[in-house]
Amino acid sequence: MNKMILIAASALLLIAATCNHTPQAPKYELGQAFKLAAEEEMSCNCDAPTIRFDEIKEDSRCPKYTNCIWEGQAIVSFTLIGKTNSPLQLIAREGQPELVEKEVDGYRYRLEQVLPYPEGKKINPKDYMVKLVVEKL
Repeated sequence: MNKMILIAASALLLIAATCNHTPQAPKYELGQAFKLAAEEEMSCNCDAPTIRFDEIKEDSRCPKYTNCIWEGQAIVSFTLIGKTNSPLQLIAREGQPELVEKEVDGYRYRLEQVLPYPEGKKINPKDYMVKLVVEKL
């Protein structure tokens, strides 16, 4: 009987020890593309600020399978979280690559992709995802 109690107690201690382990949140690497979902934030394996994807302020990109007079743009709003919080806005506009990147406090932030691409129906704000690259200057 004592042996069964000892085994049960050991099993409970083992289970309790594994329950306390919380999985590490993913982190981005400098110079490597990474994806962020709407309202998600990710920190770096370095001293770079944590970056939060706040919202798509505008998505006027020309939907697939249509002809548009203007190709449109996607304006993406981020917050850089570090010693102070700083807003960051990047714009994906065809033919204007200078709008997809900005330099802030020794780092270059480059917007590589805004997903999903419009197909003629309104996109739920929570369905957006962006692909970014952060580089140290």
